[in-house]
Amino acid sequence: MAAHAWHYLAVFDTHTEQPLYLGRSKRLASPDQRIVATARYGGCSFPACARPALDCEYHHTTAWAEGGCTDVTNLAPVCGHHHGLADHGWAVHHDEYGRIEWLPPAWLDPHRTPRTNTYHRPIHWYHHPTSADHGGASTAVSARQTPTP
Repeated sequence: MAAHAWHYLAVFDTHTEQPLYLGRSKRLASPDQRIVATARYGGCSFPACARPALDCEYHHTTAWAEGGCTDVTNLAPVCGHHHGLADHGWAVHHDEYGRIEWLPPAWLDPHRTPRTNTYHRPIHWYHHPTSADHGGASTAVSARQTPTP
């Protein structure tokens, strides 16, 4: 079943000597950062987009023009079609679980409800309660869009 798959090895270790945190020294994501982002996100982070990571550009969640760094923790994979939306009122940031959230402009959603893309990570379709939730779903997670399987 996986004969057609692209295989990546992601080693999250401090001994690789490959820089994943470039700070302000470079604006574009390095090949190493792209490999880690592919392993972490799987593809475009825009809600319900099915584009694979190979077709993605990398958006700074804290904008480069506003002092954002080119660090693996500040990059969001996004396809070319959706990348332009970040310049038209959509905001991008990481939630408390490390997932990328897109906040629509106020004219589209007055409450600016955060949206995540769970297409590439089916495990996120369901929320399993943790001890911090006291047996119920977290309000931060329950407000997210989740596709039905």
